[in-house]
Amino acid sequence: MTGVILDAKTIQTDQSLVTDVCIVGAGAAGITIARQLADSQLRVSVVESGGLEFEAETQELAENQVTDTAYPDLTASRIRQFGGTTNVWHGRCRPFQKFEMERRDWIPNSGWPISFDDLVPYYKAAAKVCELPSDDFENIDEFERRVGSSRLSFEHNIAQNLLFHYSPPTNFGERYWPELIGSKNITILLHANVVDIVPSDDLNKINSVEIKTLAGNRIVLFATIFVLATGAIENARLLLISNSRQEAGLGNAYDLVGRFFMEHPMVEPGIMLPSAPIPENSLYDERDSSLLVAPTPEMHAKEEIASFTTFMFPSVYRTIETIGVKSARSIARDIGDGEFPDNLVEHLQNIITDLGSTTSYVGMKIGDLFDEESDELTVYWMVASAEMSPDPENRLILMKSRDQLGVPQVRLSFQLGEIDRRTILKGTEIISRAVGASNLGRVRLDMNRGKTWEESIIGLRHHHMGTTRMHENPRLGVVNQDCRVHGISNLFIAGGSVFPTSGSGVPTLTIVALAIRLAEKIEREFK
Repeated sequence: MTGVILDAKTIQTDQSLVTDVCIVGAGAAGITIARQLADSQLRVSVVESGGLEFEAETQELAENQVTDTAYPDLTASRIRQFGGTTNVWHGRCRPFQKFEMERRDWIPNSGWPISFDDLVPYYKAAAKVCELPSDDFENIDEFERRVGSSRLSFEHNIAQNLLFHYSPPTNFGERYWPELIGSKNITILLHANVVDIVPSDDLNKINSVEIKTLAGNRIVLFATIFVLATGAIENARLLLISNSRQEAGLGNAYDLVGRFFMEHPMVEPGIMLPSAPIPENSLYDERDSSLLVAPTPEMHAKEEIASFTTFMFPSVYRTIETIGVKSARSIARDIGDGEFPDNLVEHLQNIITDLGSTTSYVGMKIGDLFDEESDELTVYWMVASAEMSPDPENRLILMKSRDQLGVPQVRLSFQLGEIDRRTILKGTEIISRAVGASNLGRVRLDMNRGKTWEESIIGLRHHHMGTTRMHENPRLGVVNQDCRVHGISNLFIAGGSVFPTSGSGVPTLTIVALAIRLAEKIEREFK
């Protein structure tokens, strides 16, 4: 016997289905849980809004409103298709750093109810699911030997190198579809949109979910255990709209559902002008693995900033055409031609006025860092990613407007705070200081500090986190350390929405690790 594939659009309306485990959402989290439960004694149903291919009509269900221009349109940052956003992701993977999961006195609402060590075995399993080249994120020495190059060596405990790995990237829908449909106990229900979660009369468990299709079909799915795995926006939205018996929605006794939305602000702080030529096989190039640079945990604590990491991409850069550099090049060109420089006094005044850039340029010319013919320089182009401080005012709110299925849409209220701004500015300063103190070169900061905070960021990484945060206390979190919704015995949540803090890295590996951990919990529940 193999798995069953159902298209909800073809099921006669008002039908009822029964299963043991209902997983709502077929992205990285939902597919991972289904795989872990494949070929078990449990009947597993995976409910997916989309189909196997992208469909514009289904994607329109993701339309929402944003109250602040600092956040891009929500529609394009989520994919309603089997495989979810793994249909479009870049593949970068790295675990949380240990301190990112710990309580930090200077970061309000920080700290996880589980530790980094609790996740270590699940990270190793997640690395296989994401098809990474290695599950070792610590052995930079081995990475150096394999590539035949050396890392930037930072001194004085200011900055550190961090190793991350690339997924191919794995499209979970395409990669794991054969396994799921080949399993004896899995049913995949496509074009199925959950529009209500129906609790029992005493409200301490879930009885069923109501499903609708764009074609007008209605289905009721009964299960013993329910898992929401639809992303930080939809997980919260589903809890909020399921308010027929509790006005505030499910799991929302303390008005926490939808709050603490987090993202990863991104900036280009500037460029690092190296004191030595960058090797062609730089460890910071994009390949199956790479390095990034971050302040040490001690520096994060000393400066009281959230987590901050910087990609250092080797990039060709034309001569820095400042006024002093232009004058220095003019003098050098005239002398090289055996002529006395014109306007020598004016040129010398320009050089003195712009001594910093001129000195750097002359030093790099002497060091043969510039290509002699084109006068181009290979530099490290810096792209920084920052952790956001968890803020309850960054939240989702139900609107009166409704989507094509008659379900209330949500509005995202979002702004970046003072801790977020300080993290970017101080994090950049720390990396700049580390480069200089270690005699690696210098950093030319291009970030205009005269701009508003919103203008200084170049974008957000479409990493949706928070909204159903994890905490052992129901007054401080929506789910407990097992990802079970407080007060509801058989409702679990998977994905980045349970993150109490976001770290500064791509969340996918942690999402998959938590999904594997949750699947184990579900199996234990039945046993």
